[in-house]
Amino acid sequence: MAKMSTIQQPVEAVGERAAREPDLEGWVERDGVTVAYKVYGDGEPTVLLMPTWSIVPSRFWKAQVPYLSRHFRVITFDGRGSGQSDAPTGDGAYADQEFVADAAKQRMEIQWITGEEIQRVIAHAYGAEPQVLARARDLMKMPEKP
Repeated sequence: MAKMSTIQQPVEAVGERAAREPDLEGWVERDGVTVAYKVYGDGEPTVLLMPTWSIVPSRFWKAQVPYLSRHFRVITFDGRGSGQSDAPTGDGAYADQEFVADAAKQRMEIQWITGEEIQRVIAHAYGAEPQVLARARDLMKMPEKP
């Protein structure tokens, strides 16, 4: 006879709970679309955890954030169409260049807010596509704040 689980909470509730609460959270607007971000920890270097794809929420990194934030400043963001970010409509709203431009805008805003440069970008799956990261390197050059 199989043993029954003693977990009393529904699976949905467990999946929604944060493994660590953010130290700072907010939204960045780019071309009329707001993208939500969260900052955890205050160590160095500052690490950006990219969404695996634009429509995947930052909860994807839930298991890694508590450990990494004990050692680094960790930034996550919800890709457009997921989590607390806007879900734009229209042709091209979720194109690679939009995904990368959102990441670049996040990087700039977080640097201005925290005074710390994002020194590492960690990506997984679709977020790690070579052409996306190559484009990200071009777009993530820090311009002067207007």
